[in-house]
Amino acid sequence: MRSNNNKMNDAQKFTLFFLNNLFGSLVFTSDNISEYSEKEMRIYRSMFPLKEKRILSVNVTCGLYEIMFEIDDKSYLAFSNTGSKTRRVMLPEGQSFTQNPAGSEGEFINGDGFTEVKAYETKCFLKIGPDFSIAGSTGHIFPGSEVASLESRGETFTIKLEEKFIGEGYVYIKVSADGSYIVNGETVQSFKACDGIFIIKIHTGYLND
Repeated sequence: MRSNNNKMNDAQKFTLFFLNNLFGSLVFTSDNISEYSEKEMRIYRSMFPLKEKRILSVNVTCGLYEIMFEIDDKSYLAFSNTGSKTRRVMLPEGQSFTQNPAGSEGEFINGDGFTEVKAYETKCFLKIGPDFSIAGSTGHIFPGSEVASLESRGETFTIKLEEKFIGEGYVYIKVSADGSYIVNGETVQSFKACDGIFIIKIHTGYLND
């Protein structure tokens, strides 16, 4: 991830970081992380906790990796373009969330369309489940993976984060309608993310209290 003595651009660094985390199960770094910029440190911290992945399929075409995998009860589809040309790919069916790199606000998507993956870029999509499920997050490289549990009772939610989560960002919950909800004691107003998707958003700082 470092900037000094490194000829890779930001997209290349993130893709290498992403693939190492997806296919690996052990963390080593030769970087002096005290020299990281704020952005580099945010991305570095986003790999914790290190979660077990179940790789379902890997397809490679001209340097474009299409990877389906699961973490806990969440399903993902990732595209990593290791080539020097922009590639056009089919979006996953249904509703999904993507954020790249970790820390960005992210985007909610209705599938059945196409998107572009630029040279050396990676895009990871979390497939959004039914109402009252985790619909995305910005604190972990694999959206939603920092959430240990979600409990719902009517319009009241309790979220617990993984103990080894050390990043920060937002967690998104898909709800059935526009309105006010309570998450870990905080009142939150939902918003319409895209057609047919209502979301509530809360910062992980509130969830850690």
